[in-house]
Amino acid sequence: DDEQKPVFPPPLGRAPLAQRPQVVSMPPPLKAMLFIDGTWLYYSLFERGDRCAIRERFGPDWQKTHCVDVSQLPPMIAADIAAQLEESLGMPRGVEVVRTLVFTSYRQDVVAPLRVALFQQMQDLLFEVHLGSFQGMQEKCVDIALAVELLHYATVPDAYDIGVLVSGDRDFIPALVRARQRGRRIAIASMRNSCNREFSDPSIHIKDFETVWLDDQLERLIVPRASLLSPVGARPARGAARTSDPLPRSAGAGAGYTRG
Repeated sequence: DDEQKPVFPPPLGRAPLAQRPQVVSMPPPLKAMLFIDGTWLYYSLFERGDRCAIRERFGPDWQKTHCVDVSQLPPMIAADIAAQLEESLGMPRGVEVVRTLVFTSYRQDVVAPLRVALFQQMQDLLFEVHLGSFQGMQEKCVDIALAVELLHYATVPDAYDIGVLVSGDRDFIPALVRARQRGRRIAIASMRNSCNREFSDPSIHIKDFETVWLDDQLERLIVPRASLLSPVGARPARGAARTSDPLPRSAGAGAGYTRG
């Protein structure tokens, strides 16, 4: 004659505990900073000649019908890294690009309107463009400036979880190694026909992800001219006719490596 315990119904408007949906808290997205070797990017896009992957995909006269949409670089790279994280972790993990820094230089005695337009578009997109200048065949300090900033932010708490180098230049290898030693994860975004082979060598320990190949996503980066209001090369870039100042002064403010 066991006494039967009463069963109390749940309060009105509330489902039994076993039937309630379980709320899974997602971790915050990882913060990524992009460090773009602007000189490498320009030559990879426009000066590769017959080895250019863009020419192979869109034809030798691709610049007449298509243009570069650099606004796609951050979301393209973030999505690729997020997909690699999900594959390795077995669960989604967001990646947010919190800052994009671009490092480049120009020769004071050369007019290069297409190059100016590329970096003007980046500045219009609020990328942080660091601009240096040089004369003749003097050495450009782009590599040093980029490496210094990559390492500087690696020492700043919570500046970035993932540092992304957009380049194919092996000169950055020591900086990448040091940044990883500071506990930062490193990714590399590059193009196959202009990427040093050492970037694929696992023995030098420079990256935590598979290389993000930009030439695998050219349909996002190279778009029909009609789809952009201000594509690279579609309008005269401000300052294009001025050899000594191809971008507004604000673009180079704080660069700290102008040489001449």
